[in-house]
Amino acid sequence: MFSYFFNKTTSSNHTSSIWIYRIIFFLFTWIYLGVAKSDLLYKLQEANYFLFDHTFIEQLLTNKSGLIVLCSRFLLQFCYYPLLGGAIIAALLTGIEIICHHLFKLNGKGSIIGFIPSFILLILQVSITYELYDSFDTSYAFVIIIGWYYALLLFFLYNKLKKNLFGVIFFTILVALSSIQMGPAAIVALLLISTQAFLSKEYKNGIITTTIGTLFVILAAYFTIHHITPSYFNYAILYPWPNLFFKYIFYMTLGGHLIAILLLTAYPLYYHILEHSKYIYQPAIGVLFMGLTLLLGRYPTAFQEELHLQQLTHEMQWKELAKTANNVKVSSKLIAAYRTIGLVTTDQLTQKFFDFDFDYHQPTFNKYYEEVVYNPDFMFYASFPQISYRWSMEAWTSIKEQFYILQLMSLTAYINEEYNLCERYLSILKKTLFYKDFAVNLEKYLNNEEAFYHKYPVMKKIKDAQAKSDVSGILPCTSALYLDFKSLSPLNTERRILSRLYRRELEEFETELSLSMLPKENHIPECFQEGIILKSIISNDPNIIKNFPIDEQVRNKVTSLINYYKKHINDSAVKEQIHEKFGYSYTYYFIFGYGAKNTQNKISD
Repeated sequence: MFSYFFNKTTSSNHTSSIWIYRIIFFLFTWIYLGVAKSDLLYKLQEANYFLFDHTFIEQLLTNKSGLIVLCSRFLLQFCYYPLLGGAIIAALLTGIEIICHHLFKLNGKGSIIGFIPSFILLILQVSITYELYDSFDTSYAFVIIIGWYYALLLFFLYNKLKKNLFGVIFFTILVALSSIQMGPAAIVALLLISTQAFLSKEYKNGIITTTIGTLFVILAAYFTIHHITPSYFNYAILYPWPNLFFKYIFYMTLGGHLIAILLLTAYPLYYHILEHSKYIYQPAIGVLFMGLTLLLGRYPTAFQEELHLQQLTHEMQWKELAKTANNVKVSSKLIAAYRTIGLVTTDQLTQKFFDFDFDYHQPTFNKYYEEVVYNPDFMFYASFPQISYRWSMEAWTSIKEQFYILQLMSLTAYINEEYNLCERYLSILKKTLFYKDFAVNLEKYLNNEEAFYHKYPVMKKIKDAQAKSDVSGILPCTSALYLDFKSLSPLNTERRILSRLYRRELEEFETELSLSMLPKENHIPECFQEGIILKSIISNDPNIIKNFPIDEQVRNKVTSLINYYKKHINDSAVKEQIHEKFGYSYTYYFIFGYGAKNTQNKISD
């Protein structure tokens, strides 16, 4: 009698403790994804393409892994609101733990094992970083979760018929062929089944599921690709898992799934060890995997800031973009590009362009992109919408369809007065869940250009500042955007001169500034004044300054900074000292900024 009540009490305590663990896991996952990784979730859905359209769905289902990709893309839309997307993912991962708990009979102290597959799937999702900008299918984020639900269902069905030899053969063939629509989820199911069979000494079933399963998975791949080659083998078998080009995520995905499968299927072999261990190991394992999640899900340098600035740009929150970019403490070429967009759209370009650190930091891990990923945005807001459009089309056809590119293309078509083309893009966006409002709103202005530019004055600036000559060719680099075109709008005069200044071409800068109307005004931007003073100092010609309206305060600052630099030139901390004493300025950039090795010699001579 006493033993009965003791066991009942122990079981009750276990049930309550496991639900406490589940609540903790759900909250940790939700907050981590919805808050700490909110920019990543937003970017994942932005790079995801899903339409409520019969043709789109039919085309998707005819591709490899069509059904599981379709389900994943549908769910990925809800990451438009990261807290909602994070809650969905947290609930799904918690559900996987509950199923594993019952399916593999993870009772007592072994219950913690059920959380490990969910933690692994969480780590795999937050490990996605710069892969976003290449031909990486973001549906992977939900595919690996849905895949486990499918694999666990098949594992459950197998255990119902594993004593029937012909049933096992027929079932294995069906599972393997289902990889056509369910992709690697079918392979995970086969691995679960065959691993359990071998570890349970059911060798006949293990051999059947391994050999027949492998054979029919390969046959299914041939059916999918028809002319399979080594380069397409990974696509035919594992899509939309990452291929070997994304080695970091590929090996993590493969290794993570194998670890989870082995821990679950081998549980009967080691559960006695867990039952005789101390209770403290359960929370210890939970804390360990939380730590691993934070460690392996860490961002490369500047990545989080880049994602956030992109989001503000795509949402056209100009003031917030400029303010946020001003407060960013790290630097990269992407951050500099989006900071420039913020300055352009808030009319602060020449006033604040050199108020930031141009010493770009290189991330210490993962692939780093510096140019291609921001070109459509940067070209558009630099008043080269037609070049932005070409970049957008290239990205759409060669990398993947993305909603923000479609938005940008519709805005470009509007600015170019191609209203029929704009309407076509909007008709696609209207079929989406969260971009419909943008499309409906812009559609109202198709026949009312004046009202549109009144509501979006930034778009008016872009249109008016376009180059009048043909700019359909490829530009050499973003810092030379305005240098090759003599027929730029007067609105771009400052930008053209600023390009010379940024490239430290002081001779050309002085000439173009002299030819412009700016010196005839009472005041020119402070960075332009610094450029003229530097030109005067380097060429040892004080008369240059007389041709321009130079503030005495600016002249004194530049002179003091250069004298201080010459005096402390051999001091390793001179850069930090000058920054503390004089702050960022064009002179500071000229001496210490990105690519300043040659200019330091000119100053020190």
